[in-house]
Amino acid sequence: MKNKELENRINKIISDIEIAEEEIYRPLEDVVTLSVCYKVRNSIAEILKLFLDSKNVKYNNNNNLETLFSLCTSNVKDFDTIDISKVYCKSENNTSCNDKYCLSLNKVAECITIAENLRDIILKKLNK
Repeated sequence: MKNKELENRINKIISDIEIAEEEIYRPLEDVVTLSVCYKVRNSIAEILKLFLDSKNVKYNNNNNLETLFSLCTSNVKDFDTIDISKVYCKSENNTSCNDKYCLSLNKVAECITIAENLRDIILKKLNK
């Protein structure tokens, strides 16, 4: 993977997580949890795909989060410290999750934390 492509993907992931974080800190009546959920799930998928790409591990773009995470954990034990079971709809394909988004502010906040933890692990591994 080229350095510029890697940098662009990392920046997009970081930006998407920051957008989700900013959304949950809006006044409660203005928070759109559906948007946060969607951004976070997509960020998690992109984080996992970025890691797999960096290790030249093959995956299918239609793989769900659970499958992508499993591929990552089989390559790096640091992922074992993260429980993605809290990510609502984790075993669904991102594109087929219509009406399966979490609407609880506390729940999407937990998912943001999971995305941040995954991001930190990936960045640490990519910088080695």
